[in-house]
Amino acid sequence: MAKESLTIILALFGCTYRRVAATYSGRLGTDIWSILVHIVPKHALDDFGRVLDHANIDAKLRQLVGMNLVAYGGKEFTLWTIVHKLTWLDEATLVAINVVIA
Repeated sequence: MAKESLTIILALFGCTYRRVAATYSGRLGTDIWSILVHIVPKHALDDFGRVLDHANIDAKLRQLVGMNLVAYGGKEFTLWTIVHKLTWLDEATLVAINVVIA
């Protein structure tokens, strides 16, 4: 991916994040890469419970995000984190990111 594309994607994330920053609760954060990786199964499965299972149990998905398995001391996602972080990324932002990547 070109550096310009990455800059555009980060700018899109910044606009979205600033729009919802007022709802920040001080909980453990999730980086942008994790959100992008987990948004794919969220749209495919359309079930936050199953996304949570994949986020905590699926070894390949956790490797893609750069995390150890929970059994080996890796971070465990909570349902609140999955729901909160994946719902503030709206459809318009996802379409804009897709246009930049494609």
